[in-house]
Amino acid sequence: MRSIFFTVLISFFLSANAQVDAFQKDIVTFININGTRQLYDNSQDEITEKLKNQIVKKEIPTKEWKKFKNKNKKENLDKLVNDLAFAYRNQFSHDDVKKMMVFYKTEAAQKLINDKSSLTEEDDKVIDDFNKTAIAKKMDLKEKALEKDIAVIYSAWKRDIFSQKMGEIIKNGYSKAE
Repeated sequence: MRSIFFTVLISFFLSANAQVDAFQKDIVTFININGTRQLYDNSQDEITEKLKNQIVKKEIPTKEWKKFKNKNKKENLDKLVNDLAFAYRNQFSHDDVKKMMVFYKTEAAQKLINDKSSLTEEDDKVIDDFNKTAIAKKMDLKEKALEKDIAVIYSAWKRDIFSQKMGEIIKNGYSKAE
């Protein structure tokens, strides 16, 4: 009897972990398709350029700067996306995220994100129809709370990037302080 109980208990925990992992994976996919990743990718470049203008004492060779600028870029962005997933998890259910992904995978949504000028009347209809759905209304309702959570996560991430990049500049002898 005891072994049956432990088997059921272990199965429950493994099932729960698999669901959490699937939820996390879906949120990460959603963040990657809804334009958020690209937004923060550009932000990382801006942070690096700001550092260059503020603390670099001498010209960094172009090849060296490009290498420096891109060092750990993907890893930093992946970490941010994974952290942002907690903000979404805090506001939306797994089912909500799946519904949002359905819309954001459409051609109309991708045009809305990447090139609004290419939207057709048909695309506008798809977007209007989505905006009338319960999930779109929930997204609007949760927007301020989500933005607040994201701001906290982004602020910490930005500090980490700034410190990481500043350390590299100093380590390589390019800071004004030297």
